[in-house]
Amino acid sequence: MLTSNLEVFKENFFVAHNATFKTAVAINATPTAISATEGMLSLYNSASRTGASDRNVLVIPLYIKLIAGTAATSGTDFSTRVAVDVIDRYSTGGSALTVSSTYVDTLSSWTRRTAKSTVYFGDLTLAAASSEKQVGQQHWHIASTAAQVAGDEFLLTFGDFQGPSALISSSAAQKYHQVCTPVILAPGTSMIMQPFETAATGAAAFEIEMGIVEIKHSKV
Repeated sequence: MLTSNLEVFKENFFVAHNATFKTAVAINATPTAISATEGMLSLYNSASRTGASDRNVLVIPLYIKLIAGTAATSGTDFSTRVAVDVIDRYSTGGSALTVSSTYVDTLSSWTRRTAKSTVYFGDLTLAAASSEKQVGQQHWHIASTAAQVAGDEFLLTFGDFQGPSALISSSAAQKYHQVCTPVILAPGTSMIMQPFETAATGAAAFEIEMGIVEIKHSKV
């Protein structure tokens, strides 16, 4: 991946996370079925193809890490679905996450690069799909008594084919890992993540961290 040439891409790495450390954000209250207009995460590439060096970029998610603060009420399992679309799917709800460059310098001429990624997380209402394509599905937790346990960590990596963790049925907090095919968002396109929890009657809440790379598009 791009991490093999950090000098070239040093200004291209970004991170987004929940606003307050150790403060989880509630997702959808009853995600007992996948709904086209309900989601927990939206990533949108706000760049445009103008030819300017800082505008015409590709947005590439590296990973999504979720840390459970509160388990879903009555939920008995936890799965997520990832899809891409040719429009901005975010409509309302949730929290806008600050997307910040991870590169810092002491040069007097240095300024932090502004991200083109727009990220929302939480209880989202999505716009109707335009040309949606599913690119991944993750079955995380199969415990018969809870969809999550407080302290569970769920790590989704994009383009990492080392293999996912085994499905676990446990009442103790665990670390889970799943993989997804690489996702590359051209200007004006988006990626969404949707939750599924059997029998859930109350919202789970998560802290979130997301790693993103932005690189120059080869065409204008």
